[in-house]
Amino acid sequence: MIPQLEALPNFTRIELSELNPAECEQAIRAQTRAVISGTNGCSANAVSDKLMARAQGNPFYLEELLNFLRDRGLDPRDPADLDKIELPDSLHTLILSRVDQLSEREKTTLRVASIVGRLFRATG
Repeated sequence: MIPQLEALPNFTRIELSELNPAECEQAIRAQTRAVISGTNGCSANAVSDKLMARAQGNPFYLEELLNFLRDRGLDPRDPADLDKIELPDSLHTLILSRVDQLSEREKTTLRVASIVGRLFRATG
């Protein structure tokens, strides 16, 4: 960390660690309810082990993996659907696969936004 930043009067260091298995399970249950429609708080046991192993405690990765399942119309409660899943090897690969699904116009917007920031004027 930059020493000048740490010296600021309102600076607070917050160190984040990986989620433990119980926290992963709780996050998966919550995200399953939020992301996969119609699950009504069902047990995510069938998908939990697979997702926890892949996400390695990263809550953002867990959420994106559930979005990945939803976008492919897969139900994490269905063992047959789970057998069909080839989960991306990394968070980077997962994000790239999601970007690849965008239209060319959306990809251009994303490229511009990555350079100029979230807010910008566009014509056209």
